[in-house]
Amino acid sequence: MTSLSFDKIKVRVTINTVITKGSDREQMTNEAFGMMYVNDETAVCTFVERNESGETETLVKVEANKATIQRSGALNMRQQFVMNEKTESFYLTPYGRLMMETKTKTLQFSWNKLKRVGLIHLSYDLWMQHEYTGRYDVTIQMEGVES
Repeated sequence: MTSLSFDKIKVRVTINTVITKGSDREQMTNEAFGMMYVNDETAVCTFVERNESGETETLVKVEANKATIQRSGALNMRQQFVMNEKTESFYLTPYGRLMMETKTKTLQFSWNKLKRVGLIHLSYDLWMQHEYTGRYDVTIQMEGVES
């Protein structure tokens, strides 16, 4: 029998993104604090990212074989990841809505309940408005912190 209630844990989140296009490689790392909600079937991580554009609320939901990243605030987008499939999503800018296509290559999630640490790893190819923008490797590490 699966548990429908969620464990709720305050976490430190480290987001590491590597974008590769041809011989070009760009790497970014951000840190934030947020909440992790975990049960036997689903994991949800929420956090607020701050940068020069302002604040962006991010929600990452992982279920069997799929993940969703939803962002709102300074940046607005919803991106769906399904293993070995190409999915369509959008990126909202002040100038209009841009279509994104994502081909997911890797989707991994792990959570150690006792140590209160976890990892989400996504690797995908991305097209914006039908133009290839590169291979994205995103690693999100969650580490439980005391309230």
